[in-house]
Amino acid sequence: MSFLSGISWGKALSIYKRIKDIGIQPTKIGVRAVVNSEQLALLDSLHEFIQGGGTTAEFIFYRGLDPEDAS
Repeated sequence: MSFLSGISWGKALSIYKRIKDIGIQPTKIGVRAVVNSEQLALLDSLHEFIQGGGTTAEFIFYRGLDPEDAS
């Protein structure tokens, strides 16, 4: 599934920053970047966390993620 279909350029850049920050490696198919369902669930969780007032750094810490160890 292409997770950026219909999203504005500014929002897409924000999403790509989050992807990089939490260490997700999307798969490229042609010119599109796709993520699997597990990666999408992680991005959804990060979005909800940020909407609730948290930061990406806090999310990484609380989840015990290692952005250097890309998924």
